[in-house]
Order: sequence, then structure tokens, then C-alpha cells
Amino acid sequence: MTNVGHVFDQFGGKDLRLALAETGAGNHPQIIRAFNAIGKALGAAQTPDKGKPASELKGNSFEDIARRRYGSNS
Repeated sequence: MTNVGHVFDQFGGKDLRLALAETGAGNHPQIIRAFNAIGKALGAAQTPDKGKPASELKGNSFEDIARRRYGSNS
């Protein structure tokens, strides 16, 4: 979904879409640019980088964690 779509869904919903459609303002290029800029500023269309689950990271066994935390006993 686009930045504009996310802004509509998150803040305006069906009523905002209807108002812009009825008045014709939703077709004005400046309105579209404004909503796009708002979406970009909010990071609406960007998904966060979740990375790998902890279980998939190397050296994440109980022994590895204990060794990093308390040092090795040898």
C-alpha cells in the first residue's frame, strides 16, 4: 500500500475518503502530495527490519550466553 493509503487508513478512514471524493479535493495533486509527505514523515509504508529471531543467531545456546556473561572456567 502507498504512503497515502496508510495515512487514510490510520487517520481518516472511510469518512475522510468519502469527503475528499465528494468535494473532488482528493483528485487535487497538492492534496495527494501532502498525504504522501505525511506518510513518508510517519514512515507509514516502510516495514521495520525485524532481523533474525534470537534462536537463529550464532552462539546463542545457554552455554554460550553463560560463557559471555561469566567467562570461561578453564
